[in-house]
Order: sequence, then C-alpha cells, then structure tokens
Amino acid sequence: IAETAGPANMGDAGTLAAFVNYCTERFPARHYGLLFWGTGGGPVWGFGSDELNGGDGLLLSEMREAHEYLGSSRSFGKVVVMSDNGG
Repeated sequence: IAETAGPANMGDAGTLAAFVNYCTERFPARHYGLLFWGTGGGPVWGFGSDELNGGDGLLLSEMREAHEYLGSSRSFGKVVVMSDNGG
C-alpha cells in the first residue's frame, strides 16, 4: 500500500486485498488476525470513511470480495470489526 502511486481508496476491496498481501508477504506467520477499528456506517454504508474518495466505506460485500480474491492462501483466525457507527 505504501508503494502505490497515489492515495489508495480505503473503501475498495482491492485495497484491502493488497494490504493483506503486503503484510503477509513481509511478515510470515502461522496465524493471522484482522482488525477493523474506527467509525463505520453499519451494513448499509460500510466500515470507515475515506475522505479522499468521497467518503467511500468498505462494505461487507467488499470485505467478502477481498477475502475471495485472496483465496485460501491467506487464512484468518479472527476478523474483528469495532465501530461506533458514526454516532
């Protein structure tokens, strides 16, 4: 992610997949966890709000899309979403 040409869209499944690949390739481990922490809009508006990309949030379907993109090569023991839903 740090190597992208410009600001990455944090509400895009490809950005999440690229981040996971970046981390797992550089820091190999037997087990991984993934934590989403911040403001979210729930299942309708998504997690987080990327101010540089029109407030785009990462939807549950985009999280699933990123997971499918990664395939079985990256497995997580836990995925945690902690959000205050913007209120």
